[in-house]
Amino acid sequence: MNAQSKWYQTNRLGGLRRFAIAITVLNLLGHTVLGFEQSWAQP
Repeated sequence: MNAQSKWYQTNRLGGLRRFAIAITVLNLLGHTVLGFEQSWAQP
C-alpha cells in the first residue's frame, strides 16, 4: 500500500463518516422539529 492509496482510504472513510452523521442528524431533526412522518413501509 503506497502513500496515495492510504491518503485516499483515509479521506474516503472520513467522508463516509461525515455523510452518516449528517443523514442521522437531519433525520432526527426532521422527525422532531420539521414534522417528517414515517413512511408507510415502517411496521
